[in-house]
Amino acid sequence: MRSTHAVEDFILSGWLPPEPFISPETKVTAFGSCFAGHISNYLNERSYTILTKSDANAYVVEMGEGIVNSYAVRQQFDWAFRGLTPTTELWHGYTAESHGYDEAVRQTTLKLFEQTEVFILTLDSPKCGATNRPEKCSGAPCHSRSSIPNGTHFA
Repeated sequence: MRSTHAVEDFILSGWLPPEPFISPETKVTAFGSCFAGHISNYLNERSYTILTKSDANAYVVEMGEGIVNSYAVRQQFDWAFRGLTPTTELWHGYTAESHGYDEAVRQTTLKLFEQTEVFILTLDSPKCGATNRPEKCSGAPCHSRSSIPNGTHFA
């Protein structure tokens, strides 16, 4: 017979914090790959405070599980906190529509980030098209086969 605590006793022993570091009251923002979406759903169903499950007008809320690489994640932080706007059109929705760089969305994203106590950021493989240049990278809809207007295809 297997112990019901086998994972905790033999795999996680020594790696777990002494007590959970988030509670249902902790303000959590989760975005990145589709795994962030699954984590958000799991915690939300258990009454945790998931800011990216709100109706806030922010790209990390609207399509947070499509911001899948480290460049796109950093762009959200640079845009929100530093006001750095990419010089080319990079952010697209699930049907390849351009999101642009609306100042009201940036301000909402900034407020959401400033309220956050714990960020859960998950990554997928980089999807930088044929350019392989970080400044040209953006998030793409998770597991989609759409293409963005400049012809860069995402798998």
